[in-house]
Amino acid sequence: MNENIQQITIGIFRDALQAQSDAHILVSDIELLNKKIVDLNFDSLEKLEVVMKIEDAFEVMLSEQAVLKCDTASDLVNMVRVALQSKSRA
Repeated sequence: MNENIQQITIGIFRDALQAQSDAHILVSDIELLNKKIVDLNFDSLEKLEVVMKIEDAFEVMLSEQAVLKCDTASDLVNMVRVALQSKSRA
């Protein structure tokens, strides 16, 4: 499941990057996971859209405060992992 979370999250980030008119960022999956979100040139609305798509994809709600502290896509993957574990215990 962890690989699946990463691949879906990477796909969402790649879709968002492709939607940017000046997006010519070609990076590996590892680089994308570890690249700072601010370095991807997302504005606040684009970041919100990415987070909403991640929440929809995994049917979880991520804490707004925790999302604001996320620096990388990998941080979001870890948040989803924790949210899914909490959800499965409920």
